[in-house]
Amino acid sequence: MQKVPIALLLASLFLCALLVLESFVWAQVSLHHVNSKFKKPDFAKKECPPVLCKMACRHGFKVSEKTGCPVCACKKPTNFACPQVACMLHCPNGYKMTKTGCPTCVCKDGREEDKPTPKPTPIRCGTPPHGSVNPNVLTPEQQETTTTNDNQNVLLKQACKRKCKKIAGLARVVNGQCECIPRSQLIRPKCKRCYRFCPSGYKPSHGICPSCQCKKRVEQEMELTWQHFGGWVGYKFGAQVACPKMNCDTSHCEFGVRKFFGCETCACAKRPSTYAELLKPLTSPSAVTATAEHTLSDDVFDEFLEEVL
Repeated sequence: MQKVPIALLLASLFLCALLVLESFVWAQVSLHHVNSKFKKPDFAKKECPPVLCKMACRHGFKVSEKTGCPVCACKKPTNFACPQVACMLHCPNGYKMTKTGCPTCVCKDGREEDKPTPKPTPIRCGTPPHGSVNPNVLTPEQQETTTTNDNQNVLLKQACKRKCKKIAGLARVVNGQCECIPRSQLIRPKCKRCYRFCPSGYKPSHGICPSCQCKKRVEQEMELTWQHFGGWVGYKFGAQVACPKMNCDTSHCEFGVRKFFGCETCACAKRPSTYAELLKPLTSPSAVTATAEHTLSDDVFDEFLEEVL
């Protein structure tokens, strides 16, 4: 058997060692590259700059995966949606809410106190979820440049009304989403007729139907000067007096003109503040019939639903 030279054996061992060392180095480089690519950055000690964004995001701003700081983009709403509530109750203090933040068809007690709003603190970002950004906490810079949620809700409601008007539905904004409620799903209440004629209208009730109790004569009507009605009245001390002809332009009055003892004046009427005033044309003596109940007209019913929804 031929002997292998010692020099050749040493050279073979040296080459094998080089190959093993090279494989180990390449493995370490690849592992470092993978770890640096998928490793989450540490945001615990980083403070994010203020977000100077004019967007009013109902569900808060998006958080960058690279920096952990908020960006000028709105979060998408969650999959949870409140059930549709078509409630006919008129609640001056609003409706009671469930644990999930959805409204119920139960009036809120006036003695219930709302929870105090926490004071705003600067935004500090961290690793989600413990360091996630609170969208309701704004810095002073953001408060100056961010549109308020109230203005945003008004714009959403106006756009929702225009959208639902095309399909003859009623508009309601829930969780930032427009919902069109068909009229067929809403129950139109029937109100008892009021056979008493009240010159100053009926007292406000807790619902859409009138209370059938007369309001006292408003003292402000007696403070009108002669410029409003020309020095004469239509009904004074039990006697009917001819109304003067008014020489004034009242076409700009959205809700008609004010009346003084039955005569029209040059002063514009204010927007009706109670549902009883909205129903007053339906309960005048000329509108009384032999039926005990009547169905509300579309205009009065829509006006009520706009206030409720």
